[in-house]
Amino acid sequence: MARDIVLLAAAVVAVIRMALLQRRVRALEEQTITDPLTGAFNRRHMHTTLAAAVERRRRSGDRASLLMLDIDRFKDINDALGHAEGDRVLKCLVALVGQRLRKVDALFRAGGEEFILLLSGTGFTDAVSDVVPSPVGSVGPSRTATTTRPETVELLTTSVAFAVKE
Repeated sequence: MARDIVLLAAAVVAVIRMALLQRRVRALEEQTITDPLTGAFNRRHMHTTLAAAVERRRRSGDRASLLMLDIDRFKDINDALGHAEGDRVLKCLVALVGQRLRKVDALFRAGGEEFILLLSGTGFTDAVSDVVPSPVGSVGPSRTATTTRPETVELLTTSVAFAVKE
């Protein structure tokens, strides 16, 4: 009887250790594909994901849109307001774009203030109307809620370039 209890306790400990190890592995996997500042996917994961999207397109003809987002005059924001404010701007952009993404879409930080947005199964018209906010209006109220300094809002504009394979 005592031996059974010891074996049961050892089995419970082993299961708990395995669960903790699996949790740690998932956390490490997440770190390898995520930009630590913004939470967007990193450049390494972008290459892997885009290669898979191109292969899906080749095999099945799936549509996809690729958008490049670039924060205009980002150096001016860093120079005038400091790198901490520049970091907040990057985080705000990722949060704003993230609010509009579907589960099948992916946002990648390509470097600095440049981001790549992959919209799976989306053509040009849908990419423009469903994901990218209108130039005036829909971004405005969100900016004041997510940016701590009003002067940042005055400096902040973002350019978007589209590449769509229909």
